[in-house]
Amino acid sequence: MKRKILGILLVVVALVTLTTYTYLLFFTEATMQLRVLRLTVYIMVVVLLAVLIAVGYMFLRTPSFSITLPDMSEEDEERCSSKNI
Repeated sequence: MKRKILGILLVVVALVTLTTYTYLLFFTEATMQLRVLRLTVYIMVVVLLAVLIAVGYMFLRTPSFSITLPDMSEEDEERCSSKNI
């Protein structure tokens, strides 16, 4: 039941936001339209840069690992060699 209420709430909020945004963008005076466009572009740039910062931070914080293979004797190398298949 909680998921249905949450789903309904998300749909209603999205529709109200879409309606308000459309009204502000197309049916108001030019200064308001320009302000809405500037705010929209600014928010999009901030979100994009935040994603890039998060990805860069993950690259910095994730430990790198290297795979070192154990030393093999000639006998082991011959058993694993593709020539002997």
